[in-house]
Amino acid sequence: MIKTFLSTLSVILFSILIIAYSFFPSSNLNIWLSTRPILAQVYAFPLTTATIASILSFVFFFPIFLQEK
Repeated sequence: MIKTFLSTLSVILFSILIIAYSFFPSSNLNIWLSTRPILAQVYAFPLTTATIASILSFVFFFPIFLQEK
């Protein structure tokens, strides 16, 4: 239950960042997010961020696909 909640929450938060960055580059939310200490690096290095997100997604979600029901 908690694992599902945390997974869903992380997907939602990551989606908000991606949508804000992609569709509203000069919005106040995007400007505010790009000035936060850790998020500034996420915005500055999008290829590295996407690569790390892909690897983490694989590591966290691959075992779920291997489980037998």
